[in-house]
Amino acid sequence: MEVIYTILLLIFGVIIANFLAQRWNFFPRAIWQILAGVLIALVPAFSGLEVKLDPEWFMALIVAPLLFCEGQQTNGRVFSKNFRTILSLAGVLAVLVMTLLTLTMKLTLAWSWGAALALAAIITPTDATALGSVKNGFEMPLKVEHRLTLESMFNDATGLVGLQLASVVVLTGHLSPLMSVGNFLMVSIGGGIFGIGVTFLLIQMRKGLLKRRYDDITSHVLLQLFTPLVIYVAAENLHLSGVIAVVMAGIFHHEEQERTLLVAAQMNNLLQQLWSLLTELLNGIVFVILGVSLVPIFSRNLVQRQWLLFLGLSMGLYLLMTFIRFVFELCTLSKKKAARIKNSLIFALGGVHGTVTLAMALTVPLMLKTSKSTTWYDNLVTLAALVILISLFVPLIFLRFLLKKEAQAYTEAELAQARTEIVNAAFSYINELETTGATKERLRWRVKTQLGYDAQKFPEQRQWQQMLGELQRQRDTAVQQAVDAGSLNEDGLVLWNKLKQFNLALQGKERIEKGFLKRFLIRNKRWLVRIFLRWTLNFEKDYPRLQAKLARLEHQVNRTTSVRRKHKLQLKIEKYAKKIAFYKKYTDRNRTEQWRSNLQQLQQILAPVDNNFIAAKEQAGTDQQLLIALKQLVGHEATALQQQFEAPVQENTELLKVLNFELAFLNEARTNESGINPAVIKHLADELISAQSILIAV
Repeated sequence: MEVIYTILLLIFGVIIANFLAQRWNFFPRAIWQILAGVLIALVPAFSGLEVKLDPEWFMALIVAPLLFCEGQQTNGRVFSKNFRTILSLAGVLAVLVMTLLTLTMKLTLAWSWGAALALAAIITPTDATALGSVKNGFEMPLKVEHRLTLESMFNDATGLVGLQLASVVVLTGHLSPLMSVGNFLMVSIGGGIFGIGVTFLLIQMRKGLLKRRYDDITSHVLLQLFTPLVIYVAAENLHLSGVIAVVMAGIFHHEEQERTLLVAAQMNNLLQQLWSLLTELLNGIVFVILGVSLVPIFSRNLVQRQWLLFLGLSMGLYLLMTFIRFVFELCTLSKKKAARIKNSLIFALGGVHGTVTLAMALTVPLMLKTSKSTTWYDNLVTLAALVILISLFVPLIFLRFLLKKEAQAYTEAELAQARTEIVNAAFSYINELETTGATKERLRWRVKTQLGYDAQKFPEQRQWQQMLGELQRQRDTAVQQAVDAGSLNEDGLVLWNKLKQFNLALQGKERIEKGFLKRFLIRNKRWLVRIFLRWTLNFEKDYPRLQAKLARLEHQVNRTTSVRRKHKLQLKIEKYAKKIAFYKKYTDRNRTEQWRSNLQQLQQILAPVDNNFIAAKEQAGTDQQLLIALKQLVGHEATALQQQFEAPVQENTELLKVLNFELAFLNEARTNESGINPAVIKHLADELISAQSILIAV
């Protein structure tokens, strides 16, 4: 159970950190996740918490899926076209950084060759995901960002090979440069070939299954989720680079997804969403683990007063790496290229370290055959953790002076306005649907949810009451004219007055927003509906119940001695007596059809008034939120009485029609350049398509 509790605690830390990063985005998400881990470790109940991870399992279950996902985001043609760039960055630059760092630590700190090479190999790999969180909100030059992404995908393998060489030095006491280069080439090239070969076989197997109609989505998704684990473990057992094998597997899986985009679209969409979620979760867990691990390590170093030494050493190593990267990029770029120095500096600062650096630090006991309890291991992890933190904070401070502020695709106000327009248009379309009134009412409610939580806000009271008062006067005039003309009889007028009396929105009271009063009026309105239209189903039950309730109240009045209590009971008695009298007057069984006829007459009188009023408000440019609320109110009144006796229809089928209309509305807005931001149109279209997929599936 301890393992389960630890996993749940780490996931909880990721959740809290992500919310904090969304609320206070001046720090990247990775830093919030590290802080969450630190806070977890500082809680007294978890003070003894130690995340015990087997290094091999850590690489296979966390690092391998992350690298596989990075490979899936890379087009195979991009890899072939940029092979020289990849070789230069992940090969030449990474080896150069490791070599110079090793020499520096050997000559200045008198470290052993094995220890110096191990630390250099650990802090060499970069992390594109961590870079993305650091530069969030700023626009990086495309070429520089492209080179940083390619570098981070493949220099992990270089670092791992360097760590393997360090283990050889530690165990044997000497290092052969020629053997090291040969081993590096064999491990890297062999890992790439192995990854491509196994991926080809897996792809052919999946294609064969799909051709024979073995298309169970769950099985295919699980098969791909296990792919990086299987490839990594198999490659490592063959003494090849599991990292490069997994990256190449991801690239070739990207090619498969492009070819089967329409053959297995649902599966590909699910895989894309699943990998995105898994990547975010695994990255977050790694940084939370880093935060948890820092507390016991730093507490020991604080006692020994060595933390300033470690901080200075890690800062020196980071500055040396940054300088090497800057000079290398400066020599690589064309001398005629404008902003050459600036781009080189951005590239140098963009070498952010993250998941793989921590993972390699955790694998040291396995690679170097040493114990986790040794001081040397604590020092190495401390330096690696400090380098990660420095590489996150330094770009966060300085990149803002080198990069332009990223232009927002759209503002929240633009998105809210577009949502309002599309919902307003959908309401008009719903009114024209040939379906039951009850279905229209539910469709309006479901469509309005597209406005999000802003839909719960009541319209501005002053304008709302003015508009409703104007509509009410026009309705009263139309009803009175109908009575004078003889097209609405006395019963119809009674029905109109009763409905108007209990209309919860036309009362003109701001307190209507209170939940209790709203529920009370809705219950009374439904009670009226039941009397007028479905009394045959309820009268036999309601009438005896009301009489029994009235008798109990009269009995309580006779027994109570409290004047205040007696007054409250008398009010209740009057209420129930009115209901019973109303039943006796208006529940004649022979008049059921007459009441329905009166309802139809009343709706025929009110419908033109409501439609003309709404059309006039639209032409006058009334606020879209007020129009939506008005349409929902009028639609509710028009259908509330019919909901009790109309036959049900397939609501989802009608909702699909509404969503198709909204997509057509967005397409027309894009074609006619209506003024809606294209990015907003794309965002809303993605939401509508996702909703359609869910409706079709259920």
